[in-house]
Order: sequence, then structure tokens, then C-alpha cells
Amino acid sequence: MINTFALGSFAMGKCGAGQPLAVIANQTGGACTEVLDPSTLAAILPSIATTQITDLTISVNGAPVDTIAGSELSSMSLTGVDINTALMDGVNTVDATAIAADGTQITASIVVNATECPPPGGGTCPHTQGFWKTHPQAWPVMSLDLGGENYTQTEAIDLFNTPVRGDASVNLGHQLMAAKLNLAVGSDPAPIQQTIADSDAILMGGGRIPQGIASSSATGQSMTALASMLDDYNNGLLTGSGCTPLGGVGPAQPTKGSKGRGRGRSK
Repeated sequence: MINTFALGSFAMGKCGAGQPLAVIANQTGGACTEVLDPSTLAAILPSIATTQITDLTISVNGAPVDTIAGSELSSMSLTGVDINTALMDGVNTVDATAIAADGTQITASIVVNATECPPPGGGTCPHTQGFWKTHPQAWPVMSLDLGGENYTQTEAIDLFNTPVRGDASVNLGHQLMAAKLNLAVGSDPAPIQQTIADSDAILMGGGRIPQGIASSSATGQSMTALASMLDDYNNGLLTGSGCTPLGGVGPAQPTKGSKGRGRGRSK
């Protein structure tokens, strides 16, 4: 008898008539079960297996990763099993095989599409808006989109050189350009993606920068707050220490509370 399982968000309909998993189970006297939420598998298995479970074996791409021993399923858990080191970049098959006391084996499989990601704090070190303003040769792109408006490198550098003078859109534009250039060279996007999206959204519809937004206005205060978060990112305060300097040029050095922190801010 072979019991089969379809796991994950794509499990719906996989145990229908004529489906491979259903055919295997029917031909051997077993059952095919659709499990949309893999975390519920431990609660489902006891209703299918008629004997106590003695072992759970976890395999990735056919290679065993770990075996958990127990006398019954309710006392066994997959918690703490680390499969990350066994995953390859791309499509992987993860199998969980339950072995019952009478020799019955039940295998549940799930396909995992893994993408290699840099470790936290990895990637290229972020740099300040002051760096990008004075190092155009280091730019990885020749144009930037800000709030739905496209700026060539020449236009962007002109904007970098535009004094803030109380216009919150200019302050935000300076820091947003620097953040986007940092992402383009490979800086860790996780700490700043949402802030960048919020910054583009608040600039959207206002035309090209300068937009004439008073820093004291409600919109100006929101822009200033976003610019401050972007400034922290561009100064390296939101990323870890394991980043790689950009092409021999040192990373942003200021740390929170240091006097040098202001060097990346717009004036």
C-alpha cells in the first residue's frame, strides 16, 4: 500500500481522477491526500497510517538530510531540521518519508525553487549621496526613475547639486537617488525596499523635482522622514558589516551617533 500526498499551494486537484498521485495510490490500495498547508501534515498522517510511526526521514534531491526517531507521530516534529545547506540554486525536491512499525512507508514530496541570496549584511556596501554626486564614473546605470519621472545621469547630477532650500522633495530626491544607485550596484535591498516604494509613491504625480514642497507642510514632513530613513541606509546604518566595498572605493563609514553621520545629508 502506498499513500501519496500533494503538498503546498499547488496541491489543489492533484489527487483528482487520473492524476499521477491518485493513480499510484489507487493501484496499491492507498489514499491520495491534498495538503495545501504543509504545516498540517503532522496532524493528517495519524488518520492515514494504521500503525505507529517509528521514523521520519527528510531527503533533498534524493540525499538523506536527517532522520527523526519516535514511537508515534504526535511526538515527532520536523522543527529544527535544516535543509538550507542541502538546497541547490534552482528547483529542488524535498521528501519526507514516514516509516511505520509494520513496514509501511509514506512519502510526501514538495518542490522548492531556491534562489541563492547573499547573507544578511552582504552585498556591496552602500554609499552616501555625496559619494554618488562626485563619482559619476561609478554609476552602474545612466538614468534613474523618481516618482514616475525619468532623469538622465546629467539631470540626476544636476539635481544632486540643487540646494534643498526648504524644499522637501529635493531632500528626498537626493537620498532616493543614492539609495537606488546603491541597490543597482548590489547593496542589500531588504532594509530599504519599502521606504523606496513609499518615496516613489509620495513623489508620484508631483512632476519633476524640485516640486516646491515646504518641509513644514504635512507632505513635506513625510518626505523628510522618508529621506532620513534613506540617509541612514546610504550611510550604512541599516546594513550589516559583511558588505564588500565598491570597486576599491571604501564604503560609507559613519556609524549611528558619530559626528561624521551628517556627511551624507543634503544641505
